[in-house]
Amino acid sequence: MKKLILLLMILLPVVAGAKEYELYCSTGNMNTDGPFFEDQNVRFEFEYKYLEGYFLRVKVKNKTDKRITIEWENARISDEQICFDTDNVYSYNNPKPDEVVHANSSSYKKIGERKSPDYRNTIFSDDLIKKYGESVCQLIIPIRLASGEIIDYDFYVCARYK
Repeated sequence: MKKLILLLMILLPVVAGAKEYELYCSTGNMNTDGPFFEDQNVRFEFEYKYLEGYFLRVKVKNKTDKRITIEWENARISDEQICFDTDNVYSYNNPKPDEVVHANSSSYKKIGERKSPDYRNTIFSDDLIKKYGESVCQLIIPIRLASGEIIDYDFYVCARYK
């Protein structure tokens, strides 16, 4: 019984402090109804969990009938180069390889700012959400199409409390 009470005392603050966020995307003068952006070539979907505060989950779906390449080394999040959740203290600063996404398939990554893990910021700021109602991060993800054309998808992912 004492163990159960101790476990509840430890877990209750973690569960009570967990926040749920509602995401939406913005590109120039267009807002989406949810955490996604798409055009004729690709569809981006985003997910953010409070307990994974340093990383934004990104799903890139190739909508074409030819393969595309995601140039992760040239991608930016809030003007910083990116790192993946699988990077560790020794590899976070290594160049990120390009990723090929075959026709009508998807890629799924968790990305964050490429800073030392000691100085990394959360993607969305609770202080800004409390003060202004939302927090915003800018994403630039370059996609190379099969034709060789590179499109820099530049958009804002906005978060607010549910």
